[in-house]
Amino acid sequence: MTNLSDDPVDDRITCSIGDTMRRMGLGRNSVLDLVSDGSLRSVKLAGRRLVVIDSIYELIEHHAAIPYDKTKKAAPKHRGRRRPEARP
Repeated sequence: MTNLSDDPVDDRITCSIGDTMRRMGLGRNSVLDLVSDGSLRSVKLAGRRLVVIDSIYELIEHHAAIPYDKTKKAAPKHRGRRRPEARP
């Protein structure tokens, strides 16, 4: 695993979608969804979509501040097909 602090260009203010995927441990669609909904700030320069690195840290800090119980989703009441009730 690469240590990000050893990155020779870690003083950059933007990174590519691919670099954002590696930094966040997310897939391409997840990163693009975060960019499209405004959770990650980005700019388009020279035909490339670049993510503002500070927005990655801001997003993580925001989600780290939310208590774990608030992030859980309620489990569905029934999974799969319901069994027919027995007749008397």
